[in-house]
Amino acid sequence: MQNYMTARMFAREYGTLLGGAWTAMFAGAIMSVRSGNPLATLLMLLGAGGCIILPFYFTLRYRNKPFNEESGISYFHALYFSFIMFFYASMISAAATFVYFQWLDHGTFISSLFSALESIEENKASLPPSTVEMLEKEKELIYSISGLNISPIEQALGMFNQGLIGGLVASFIFALIGKKEAQ
Repeated sequence: MQNYMTARMFAREYGTLLGGAWTAMFAGAIMSVRSGNPLATLLMLLGAGGCIILPFYFTLRYRNKPFNEESGISYFHALYFSFIMFFYASMISAAATFVYFQWLDHGTFISSLFSALESIEENKASLPPSTVEMLEKEKELIYSISGLNISPIEQALGMFNQGLIGGLVASFIFALIGKKEAQ
């Protein structure tokens, strides 16, 4: 029982840090679309790299803790740790999504997407026909999304569900990395 309490304690800490990386990626993507700033794109790419590297790092770090030497870590223990870590990361990113769309956005993200598409359409003549078709489909998709009037809480729940389901699937892989035989 103590091992699972310790796993939850470290999963909470590591999940919070992973959620920070997810939030950085989200913030970079939003700022990149809204302003076209290359530093925002860099923030998004760094956040994406963190989202890939940090779960491996945290799993290996937990696996190599000194208190895991005697008892080892079973597959289900590592699965529990991984899932709780992704659960907390999902909660953090959902909270950031809610705060952004509730108090900061006011429809500017969708209008930024429309502006970006319009600027690309100005150069339509120089684009290949397949790209023009793709742009038309993207424009229709953005029009349909903008007409849905999705509330901030629905967007946050969507982000939470996406992170939780992705984390559940990834937990099976990270549990294989995190299990350790007793010495």
